[in-house]
Amino acid sequence: MSSRHSISERVTLEGIGLHLGRTCRLTFVPAAGGTGVVFRRIDLAGSPEIPAHVDQAVVSERRTQLA
Repeated sequence: MSSRHSISERVTLEGIGLHLGRTCRLTFVPAAGGTGVVFRRIDLAGSPEIPAHVDQAVVSERRTQLA
């Protein structure tokens, strides 16, 4: 079994997006143990959450997409 670690504080990264060349921001926020990685789309109405799980993967050319 692999070793798991959690972050202890909020971390934000900002840069230029690969496909559209727009400024992007990614914030990592500590969560309760066992939660796993969850993406929250704050740019969409209702801020939907998408778990980073293989069941959420969608076939896309030359990239990985979660939906």
